Amino acid sequence: METHDIKLELSHLASNCVTSVLSSSISQLKVLLISCVILRLAICLFQYLNIESRPFYKMILHMLSCSLGIFVLYDLFEDVYQVMGWVTFGLVTVSYICIWGFYNSSYSSSAITGFVAVSGILFGEFYYSNPKMWNRIRGVVLLMCMKVISVAVDYRSGKMAGSLPSVLEYCAYCLHPGSVIFGPWLSLQEFRESILVRRLNNVDFFWCIIKNSISGMICLVLCMCVIPHLFMDPLEPQLPLILPVVAGPWLLAYKSAVSFHFSHYYVCYIATLTSQLAGTGIAKVSSKKFKDFVITRPLDIEIPRSMLDVVVAWNIPMSKWLKYYVFDTTRFLGNFSALLFSYAASAILHGLNLHLAAILLTLCLYTYIENALRLKLSKIFNCNAIQSRPPRKVTSPIPIWARLFNFMWILINLMHLAYLGTANIFQDEEDEHGIHGYSITHTLKKWGQLGFTSHIFAAACLLFNWFI
Repeated sequence: METHDIKLELSHLASNCVTSVLSSSISQLKVLLISCVILRLAICLFQYLNIESRPFYKMILHMLSCSLGIFVLYDLFEDVYQVMGWVTFGLVTVSYICIWGFYNSSYSSSAITGFVAVSGILFGEFYYSNPKMWNRIRGVVLLMCMKVISVAVDYRSGKMAGSLPSVLEYCAYCLHPGSVIFGPWLSLQEFRESILVRRLNNVDFFWCIIKNSISGMICLVLCMCVIPHLFMDPLEPQLPLILPVVAGPWLLAYKSAVSFHFSHYYVCYIATLTSQLAGTGIAKVSSKKFKDFVITRPLDIEIPRSMLDVVVAWNIPMSKWLKYYVFDTTRFLGNFSALLFSYAASAILHGLNLHLAAILLTLCLYTYIENALRLKLSKIFNCNAIQSRPPRKVTSPIPIWARLFNFMWILINLMHLAYLGTANIFQDEEDEHGIHGYSITHTLKKWGQLGFTSHIFAAACLLFNWFI
């Protein structure tokens, strides 16, 4: 009987997977990274020459931001660039006309702009004739929609510092090379600060660049070359194997969830890298520090103290966008209604795919049920430490039972994440999913294979919360 050689399997994966994955990633990202560096160097050069007050200073940088953004889009979407160009041009042009033209109208310019942005997404999702092409450009359209909606709302509400941006500045903001592909969403004020505020290229800056580059590559390797081969999938026994363990349904679900998580972390680290190379990746407006800027917090997701922590830590800039522009706007309807609107907005921005909508709605319910139950129990037992998000300053010592209670919820949330992750398992339908995305039938089938355990548990928690 042959013994399983872990070293041999790791060597096989390193030679056949790691090298090709890393080289392919670097090849795809090199133009984007170089464009971000060029913009950053131009800003530093102009600031070194002390010409920030000159009238042409902003105009040149805005033109450079537009040009580099267009060049990046062309490089990454060369085969579909005509479609990408028309979609980008149409969204930027129509949204600016709505913001400017309806500002003094009896109609809300922000509502009209939001309607236009959402209509564009829904048209591409349901009526565009080439679903595969739309899937490729959907992420860029989502980011631009978030930007144009934020400008419309801030300008309409009077929160925007300064006047309405010029056409050139607006285009430069929407096409900013540091955020046009992977994000993150940044406000117009943050974009303006990136040009005006002097930020030193010190040890802090270079350390962040190195850290995010390495972290992104590690996450990519783990996602593509390590996690999929940790355990044996009974349906695919021919794949390379690191550990001689046959995975059951729940272990396969957890493996799929973690693999999906690390692919997301890779995107977030690269987004952090590009934004900081372009000079926008800072924790606070007017700050000169780069080290505190994060897009995701993997530890809060892989060791989930609460589902609320998972939702916030998944994409911090997008969580802020949803809070500012959706949750706070609809909070007068009640917290639960505002939460539903936030998840609905997220689902619409992601294309209103029923597979994704089902996952987001489930997350919404899990978050609300857990938060309500733990809040009520904390009042009954007079222990704030067991809340989903306890107060930062807990003066009294945390009892052992509370620590065990919190640990139990970590295990429960890991079960929820594995359950949700099983819907992302790739099998022989991968090509179809690459074109059309997952169907709701596929999602329900995967959850049904686990007996809808997570949904049943959440329903039981909801009933328990009602009765206590």
